[in-house]
Formats: sequence, structure tokens, C-alpha cells
Amino acid sequence: FNTLPGGLTLVQAFDPLDAIFQEDMSRNFPNQVDPEKVPTVGMGGFSVGYKRLVVVGAPYFKSSDPKLPTYMADPVVTTHELAHEVQASINQGTNMRNPVWLCEGGAQVMGSAMSVYQGSDYWAIGGREQWSNRIPANRTLADLKIMEGQDPKLSEYTTGAALSEYLIAWGGFSNSLLVNQISYKIHNPDAMSGFRQAFQIVYGQSLDDFYIHALPYINYVSANWKSAYATSPEALAFITDRLGAVKAAATVVTAAKITAADKAAAELKAKQEAEAKAAAELKAKQEAEAKAAADKAAADKLLADSNSALAMSQSDLRDANAALVSANAALAQLQTQLSSLNAKMAEMQLQIDSVTAKFTASQKSLATVNAKLKKICAVKPKPKGC
Repeated sequence: FNTLPGGLTLVQAFDPLDAIFQEDMSRNFPNQVDPEKVPTVGMGGFSVGYKRLVVVGAPYFKSSDPKLPTYMADPVVTTHELAHEVQASINQGTNMRNPVWLCEGGAQVMGSAMSVYQGSDYWAIGGREQWSNRIPANRTLADLKIMEGQDPKLSEYTTGAALSEYLIAWGGFSNSLLVNQISYKIHNPDAMSGFRQAFQIVYGQSLDDFYIHALPYINYVSANWKSAYATSPEALAFITDRLGAVKAAATVVTAAKITAADKAAAELKAKQEAEAKAAAELKAKQEAEAKAAADKAAADKLLADSNSALAMSQSDLRDANAALVSANAALAQLQTQLSSLNAKMAEMQLQIDSVTAKFTASQKSLATVNAKLKKICAVKPKPKGC
């Protein structure tokens, strides 16, 4: 962009539907120096990690020499902002700014190194020397800790760059990204506490101890800021001596840590094995107790069921005996009634036989009478009544 209003319009068109992004851009652009009001200002820019967007000012080549920018730090602006994109890319678009010195100082170092991709090597005059020559002399540990947050004097862009340069040279570039990635994943509400935890994990020492052995290098760069000094015999002697002392101390510390770690690992293994054995014994005991309890419960249930069945059988037997007694009584009564009935039937049979005999006699008498009547009525004239 050439003007702030034009730049704001351009960047808002990137995602016109995102209200949060629109508000963020409206708030950020007024903080940029207006090139219309300050024509000599260098090229500005910033990154928007959560949108994977880099915003930079108009081309910096304002002179007749295509390799000589008007402001010597301009070529590093783009690569500085791209370095922020690298930092944000490992944390889902979040650019970790705790500590600020690693965020901005790391981008200063990376941006200076990557400036070669701008068509020329701007490492020295446009990159490193733009921050190395602005480091105040006699930096203290307190000055380094201030840069964990935003320093009003913006020393994170100068002193922070030298501190980041030392960290990358000492621990490697990938670790300078890894420490922020782990800090992001820890999700500690106190961001610096999370970073300190991550630093201890990645580098094996506390952040405060790192400040102590990095401080001499910061003050060395402050006094010897030209990039050409980096390959001078004095610089090599300083670095060799410094790194030798650090390495020797680190070796002792590392050896002690390894011994302590081995001892702790052995103790932990023994403890874990003892706990595993105790757990196995406890489990076996619990299983045995559970089996015994289950067997006892089954036996108790079987006994209870047997007693219940026995009680039920005894009750049924008593009922059956009572029913048998009742049946025997009824049978005896029936036998008595049957005997009585048989006697009555015999008596009735006698009566029937008597009646039958009388009936037979009556029939015979009637037949005799009928025969006599026939004879009487056979006389002529017939008697009256025939």
C-alpha cells in the first residue's frame, strides 16, 4: 500500500465477512506511520498470523539504484513479517509473544538471514547491523527479563535479536521454534510460566540460567556491532572461550543430570515393580476373597433354598397326613353308611319279595274270580251286571 486509507481498504477486502478481522485491521492501521505525512519513513508492515496474511507497504526501491533502497532496513521488513508467519504456522496461526524478545528478536534474525531472497544479500547493511548497532552498552539481567513483555524502548528488536541469535547458535534453529510450540501446547494461563516449563524441557536448563550465560555475548555484540567483527580473531576467541566454558559447565551439569536421571529411573523402576507386585498380590487376594465370598454366598443360598424346600415339604406332609386322616374318617363314615344302606336294602328286598308274593297271590285270586265271572256270564239269559 502507498497510503494508509488505501492499505486499509485493500486489506479489508481480504475477508470482508469476518467482523473480528475487520475490527482488528481498523485498529492496527492507524498505528502505522503515514507515508504521505512522513515521506522519509521506512517501509512498514505487520503479520496477521490467524489469517496467514502479511501486510507490507509499497516497494522500497525509491532510488535510481535498483539494489539500493532509500531506507536500508526496508528489504528485511517483508522477510521479518514472513518469519512471524513461520512462528505462527507451528501453533495453528497463533504467534506466541511470551517472551516478546524471542518473537520479535527471532524474526529480526530470521528476516536478516532470509533477506537474500529479495534479490541481494542484505544481511549486514540492511539486516543485522540495523539492530546490532542500537544495542545499549552494559546490558543487565534485569534488561533481559524486561523483554519478556513489551519494552517501551523496543529493546526486543535489538537486544532481543542478539539474545535470539545466541539462542539459535547455541541450541539450534529448530529448537527455537520447538520451545514456543511446546509452550503453546502446555496452555498455561500464565504464558511466561508455560514458556519457562517448555524451555526447561527443550534446553535442559532454566530460562534464568540461560540469561546468565547469554549476557556476556549481548554486551560483546553491543561493543562490537559490525557484522565483519563476527569473523575477526577477537570474535572467534571470545566465542571459543565462551562456548568452551559453557560446554564444559554444561557437560558437568549434564553428567550430573544423567546420573541423577539414571538413579531416579532405577528408583522409579524399582518402585513401579514393587507397586506392580503389590498390586498383583492385592488383586490375587481380592480375587480369592471375592471367590470365597461368592462360594459362601452360593452355599448359603443353597442351604437356605434346601431349608425352604424342607419346610415346604414338611408342611405339605402335614397337610397330606391331615387329608389322609380326614379321608379315613370319611371312608369309615361311608362304610358305616354303606352297611346301613345294605341292611335297609335287604329289608326292602324282603318287603319287595313279600309284596311280590302278595301280588302273585292277588293275580291268582283275580284269575279265579275272572274264571267264575266268565262262567256266570256265560249263562243265558245273562245275569244283570255281566
